[in-house]
Amino acid sequence: MSLNPAKWNLTIPGILAVSFVMAYLWRSNRKTQQPLDPALDVRSYQAALIQRYDAQIRLLSNVKYWYVLPLFGWMALVGLTVPSKLPGGPVGYFAVLAVLAGVRHLAKRKLGRSQTKSQPSKSRAPYHITVTTFRL
Repeated sequence: MSLNPAKWNLTIPGILAVSFVMAYLWRSNRKTQQPLDPALDVRSYQAALIQRYDAQIRLLSNVKYWYVLPLFGWMALVGLTVPSKLPGGPVGYFAVLAVLAGVRHLAKRKLGRSQTKSQPSKSRAPYHITVTTFRL
């Protein structure tokens, strides 16, 4: 952290953004920090494992809100206040961001057409596991 109080307007929001991301990850992983009990029967173990996977899917599906948005807000603040070497200053900075956002939007539309979106379901049908034993 800079000792110059004039630079705190950039340092403090950066620390807050990173702290928010870390706290969100910590809070969301508190439930899954306990290891799964290997003594469970297969169906219970698999159901617990699927719940973990669903939690990870939910976390990744919301990544733009808890990870990208706070850090992007801080980077936008930096882009507006720090002199830019890009032509046009802040306007050039936001033009580059607009192009990147457009590329992301087009890629998302293309992926949306070629793949079906899988949403984590709250209730899944139990999987049928067949265990085969071989005797020698």
